[in-house]
Amino acid sequence: RLSQQLGSATGQVALQMATPEVPPAPANIPVKIEKLNPLAFPKGQSLTCELTGKPAMVSLVTEYTTLHFASKELAKVAWDGILCKIVHVMGKVLAQPSLVGSEDERERRLAAVNA
Repeated sequence: RLSQQLGSATGQVALQMATPEVPPAPANIPVKIEKLNPLAFPKGQSLTCELTGKPAMVSLVTEYTTLHFASKELAKVAWDGILCKIVHVMGKVLAQPSLVGSEDERERRLAAVNA
């Protein structure tokens, strides 16, 4: 029984150590829901809803990121549900990874790290 409790406790500690801490969301993040104008985008380019994959009709705009949704109701539900809690870290998650440069640049970076 004690070994089960110890095993359970060490598993909990390992789980706590493995999950990175997410900073708490700032209070009262300003948000706007704006209607999209389809004519504002190049021909052939259309934005898709983050939840449904349908053509986006509105944008949810914050100081951290802009997300597109099929309807105002979907945007409101997503914001009230989870987005208001995680939008401040979503930019880092959604950002494009930096491109690997030339071989010379990689060697300079390696030399800088090893120095």
